[in-house]
Amino acid sequence: MSSKTDLEGADSRVLKSAREVLRRGHFVRHSPDSESRVRFSIVERGGTSTVTADPAWTRPPVCDCYDHRTNARFRSGEWCRHIVAVLAKEEDLRCQLIDLLL
Repeated sequence: MSSKTDLEGADSRVLKSAREVLRRGHFVRHSPDSESRVRFSIVERGGTSTVTADPAWTRPPVCDCYDHRTNARFRSGEWCRHIVAVLAKEEDLRCQLIDLLL
C-alpha cells in the first residue's frame, strides 16, 4: 500500500468526522481578537475544542484538539475535523477549505 493511498484514507476519515462535528457539535463564534482572527468554540459530547481562523488568510487555521497538535508535530497535515467543520460552516472562511483539500 502506498503512502498516497494512506493519505487519501486519512483525508476521507477527517471529512467524515467533520460531517459528524457539523451535525452534532454546537458552534460558538467569538469576537475577533486584536489581530482580527476569529475564534470558534465547538462543544461536543467529548468536550470543547477551539479553532482560530484568520479571515484575511495570512495564517492557516489552528485547533487546540489532540489530532491537530499531533498532525502538526509529525507534519502529516495542517487540519483536523474541527477546522474542516468551521471552514465548511462559515461562509466568510469557506474559500480556505479549498487550500486544505488541495
